[in-house]
Amino acid sequence: STWGLHSSAELSMARLLRVSFTGLLRFALAILLVSLEATVRVIAFLTPGFVIRFERYVRSRIIRSLPAFKWLRVEDTNEFPTYDYDTMQLIEHFGYTGEQHSVVTADGYILVVHRIARPRGVDAATRPGPPVIIQHGLMQNSEAWVTTADGLAFTLADEGFDVWLGNSRGNRYSCKHTRLSSRSSSYWNFCLDDHAQQDFPALIEAVRAATGHDRVSYIGFSQGTAQAFAGLSFDPSLESKLNVFVALAPAARARGLTSGLLRTFVDCAPESIYLLFGDREMLSSAIFWRSFLPPTFFIHVIDICTRYLFGWRMRNMSLDRKRQSYSHLYSYSSVKTVIHWFQIVIANRFQHFDDRYSLRQNTYSGAVPPQYPMSQLRLPIALFYGGQDELPDMGWIRETLEPATIASKCIEHYEHLDFMWADDVKAQVYGDVIGILHSAVSASGPSGAAAVGRAGTVS
Repeated sequence: STWGLHSSAELSMARLLRVSFTGLLRFALAILLVSLEATVRVIAFLTPGFVIRFERYVRSRIIRSLPAFKWLRVEDTNEFPTYDYDTMQLIEHFGYTGEQHSVVTADGYILVVHRIARPRGVDAATRPGPPVIIQHGLMQNSEAWVTTADGLAFTLADEGFDVWLGNSRGNRYSCKHTRLSSRSSSYWNFCLDDHAQQDFPALIEAVRAATGHDRVSYIGFSQGTAQAFAGLSFDPSLESKLNVFVALAPAARARGLTSGLLRTFVDCAPESIYLLFGDREMLSSAIFWRSFLPPTFFIHVIDICTRYLFGWRMRNMSLDRKRQSYSHLYSYSSVKTVIHWFQIVIANRFQHFDDRYSLRQNTYSGAVPPQYPMSQLRLPIALFYGGQDELPDMGWIRETLEPATIASKCIEHYEHLDFMWADDVKAQVYGDVIGILHSAVSASGPSGAAAVGRAGTVS
């Protein structure tokens, strides 16, 4: 298969035989559902416009009057004014002034960075405050931080920080390359290693150059923390360019997967994902369904999928909150990145991508991909994690990062996405984050050098 994931038919069959009958049924069902979804998408795409307009008319006039089917109704676009807004439009919608910058990585990917340099209503002549980078998670983009008036980006801007919103390669904004076309498989030949070793340092250097600060603050969510853990471990010199690292819903080594379907992918081997999704962008049809489905129905679909795949109940977000945010949940990433995460789950190691991956388990290997040595990090790190988030191995993360941890807070009722969009996230998380950032900036002094001491557990 693509990018060196080679295995013999013998080993593949041996691995498949170890998968339970139920697991094989799940895998077969997944193939069937993906095929069915593609068929329905083609039919919907080819359906004449007058048929779609008639269907919407029926829903708006008839189904709307039936309470049991209210989730199928045609909503007035005024109910969702920011549904199709991009990051710059969202920033302006909430009364802030945004900027857009481009960063070219060493391997030619063009990353777009969005900036909110000043609080709302402050004159443009006012000098920006201390810079802070916010990095989204897997298959997301910078929109995730500006969907609500009390979003993290706006909260920090109002506190006087110069906010920079990163976008990982391959997503909606960072979809260009100096040589490669995003239609080619070569463009999508990237994984967590590239986010960590290319995107992460390029973003830091760009913000330092633009602001004139020697050190900047960094906030990551989910994979945004993983690429920082990996990037700092791979190149320790980057620690001297940050004053603090705040990790929201940190991800490194995964504790496990609750979904039977995801577990089946792990058991069958990561490259089985190539059979379903190809070798380019992951879940490329998601944008189509986001546009095609009624907004309220789309919300229900997201809730069902996250419940089935990860066990998340999404009870800490109101319906209004979901309406504002769910349409900005997804953006493109590579299939190879997802496969990298499955390799990490199987190996139970926070490691580089394994180009020589074999289906043979529990045997001595002639080539072992190196781990990212997170235990060697000494940059001040603050951890915020949820008691109901079963995805990351927080026991291992806390133990590994103990020498560098200056603050740690577990919010017992929180799941993974709550650290972006929970109704009470500003009170539960952002207040503590602001305090940590101010302490780091104060300790840094004029040049931005970090000298933050241990603070223990955040209350």
